[in-house]
Amino acid sequence: MLPLFPTDDGGTPGYDLSVDFRVNTMAEIEGNKIIDWSFEVGDQVLRQRDAPRTLRWEYGMPVALVLRIAKDSPVVARADPQQPALLTDGQSVSFRFADPWALLTLAQRQREGESLQRPDGRSQLLKFEFPLVAQSAGDTAQTPAGGRARVFLRVAASPAGKKNPLAWPAAFPARAPEWNTP
Repeated sequence: MLPLFPTDDGGTPGYDLSVDFRVNTMAEIEGNKIIDWSFEVGDQVLRQRDAPRTLRWEYGMPVALVLRIAKDSPVVARADPQQPALLTDGQSVSFRFADPWALLTLAQRQREGESLQRPDGRSQLLKFEFPLVAQSAGDTAQTPAGGRARVFLRVAASPAGKKNPLAWPAAFPARAPEWNTP
């Protein structure tokens, strides 16, 4: 949490996030139907096809993963009442977290225990699942087994302006502390 409260003069609060899309394709379900991926932090957007760069997250900023399914896909996304952060119109799927601790909420809800865990723990694998249904009665054979898509991305966080990623905690607190910004 120290990067949120820099103690050195001129220190910038927050985390610089590095995002890697489609990191576990062997475990994906229908990931190849998604033609556009983007990760949003506040008003900053990183798309899958963009050159790698960091996004700055500070306390209070919302975060989101936005996916777009191909228009000619035989399947469309559906809402899932078990996932309040999941929003969809059928073609677009977003996982939006807008609470003050949005980055930590995203990591806690979407983190995946992974057998491919990086030994230094300096990044976190996140899993996103959502329901898929056939667009038409003739496309029911195209619906994946279990009726769900599954995709992954990896996030690393560094103190703002620094290059070395921080280790992710093995567990997050059950409740975030109250914090009033000046």
